Amino acid sequence: MNTKMKILFANPPLTKNSTKDHRFYPNLGLLYLMSYVRKYHSDVFVSYFEGDYYLKKYLKVIEKEKPNILALSVAYITSNISIQLIKELKKRYHDMIIVCGGVYPTSNPDDMLLAGADICIIGEGEETFSELVHYFKGQIKDLKNVKGIAFKKEKKILKNHERLLQANINKLPFPSWDLVNLKRYKGYFYKKQTLDVCIISSRGCPFDCNFCSSPVWKSKKPWFRNRSPKNVAAEIRTLVTKHGIKEIYDYSDELNVSLKYANSLCEEIQKLNLNGLSMKCQLHASNVTEELGKNLRKAGFWFVHLGIESANQKTLDGIRKNIDLKQVVKACEILKRNGLKIGGFFIIFNVWEDENGLCYEDLDMCNNTYRFAKKLLKNNLLDYISWNFAVPIPGSAMFSTCQKYNLIKETTTPSALGDDLTISLPNIKRSEMLAMKNKGMILQAHYALKNGYISFTFYKYIFKKFMSMVRNLFLSSYK
Repeated sequence: MNTKMKILFANPPLTKNSTKDHRFYPNLGLLYLMSYVRKYHSDVFVSYFEGDYYLKKYLKVIEKEKPNILALSVAYITSNISIQLIKELKKRYHDMIIVCGGVYPTSNPDDMLLAGADICIIGEGEETFSELVHYFKGQIKDLKNVKGIAFKKEKKILKNHERLLQANINKLPFPSWDLVNLKRYKGYFYKKQTLDVCIISSRGCPFDCNFCSSPVWKSKKPWFRNRSPKNVAAEIRTLVTKHGIKEIYDYSDELNVSLKYANSLCEEIQKLNLNGLSMKCQLHASNVTEELGKNLRKAGFWFVHLGIESANQKTLDGIRKNIDLKQVVKACEILKRNGLKIGGFFIIFNVWEDENGLCYEDLDMCNNTYRFAKKLLKNNLLDYISWNFAVPIPGSAMFSTCQKYNLIKETTTPSALGDDLTISLPNIKRSEMLAMKNKGMILQAHYALKNGYISFTFYKYIFKKFMSMVRNLFLSSYK
């Protein structure tokens, strides 16, 4: 080629149910891909689709950019709009190559390919995408030689052998933070400072909760891989000193899979002597100790999330959560003693299967979870909660169970708010389920306002949540 190959890395357009506030941070997966391509293909022009637009304006940006290759990251909640986008692009640009990756193409590549995508990356993307660039440059002769993809050939969908996961993720270059305007992103709505970004200190999760769909990480073993504490600390130093970052959220599923690792990471962050840096993370309630609480605080962590999900031990066992309520209370007490704010994730109307068949949470069980959440909030053991319906995501065990028992009542994907009711349960009215959702959302809103640190720059997001409550209240009044 006389000119550089141009690759545009992008999220899909916004949907009618989402706002710009839903995308707290740049897409970390895409930033990793961009860095990998830049490292091994200096002759290729790489850019990130800045800004969040609805489809009409999104297409105008594509027309202006005119990429040779569009690398599109697709999640479950953006699958429908992604399919619509691909169809529109193929009408306009027959020569544009569309490569899809992420959770949804990994578990459902046929949907994307039938819509018009040229290639889907299945699983982890860095090495696979780099080899695709070699192919597009004519350095690899046949797509059959690229592991970890699905593609179309003569109207047939072909799937190559799976690619092994990166054994040592320390070797990956840091995300391409320099190619995005970080001031465009508002960060997470519970915050102390701006500018803020997210990082991941690990990939995957060693647990196997039935509601979780992680086909990218669970396609091969090991399910869980850590970066070294020194590697993570080096990225944190770069973010603070080169990009002016004030707050960082470690988005890894659980920072404390290994206490030794978590404590070591805290020590490395302390050694940086970055006074004033605020940190957030997610923890597993089963593995919180006094030492960890103290080290988190010393390292600048002020906020942690705990996946509590339910106050019913039968549910926790059924969804394979690997915690009990005593561990939850103990974890909250330890973290609170060390001055940390805590957010608790809760899910209502969980579904699972045991040897006797279908199991699900009824209204009494959901009310028990509500009372437990309220008690933790009232006793200052939690500061914030999220309160969502169980959502059967393709690729999860819950999805398979819901399919088996014909519980999925809508084919539309959930909104980015996570407030849509997508299942029906025996002997429970839709109006009753919506009323239970509203009950928890009111509790959530009350304590979010009471305990502070919520940024009202997210006014559109907050308004959407409010309108969701109004909608649920209206619908729940109809039997």
